[in-house]
Amino acid sequence: MPKGGDLHIHDISMVNIHWVVSELTYLPGLYYCDIRGKYVRFRFSDHLPEREDFCDDTWMSVKEKREEIGPEKFDKM
Repeated sequence: MPKGGDLHIHDISMVNIHWVVSELTYLPGLYYCDIRGKYVRFRFSDHLPEREDFCDDTWMSVKEKREEIGPEKFDKM
């Protein structure tokens, strides 16, 4: 495949961040952890994932955090 065609595939396969927040973060079993206070990593799991070295703290349930601080504030984080 020509390089231009390959770049086009990457461009069209990207998803809007607002769609991710409004759709994917409401699915059950989604956890997140902060990385160096600047980044967030998400993971789907049937149970609380074990702590990893790259996480500042333990994994947290997206559902529980959204309920704790409210959906409007969480979605703007």
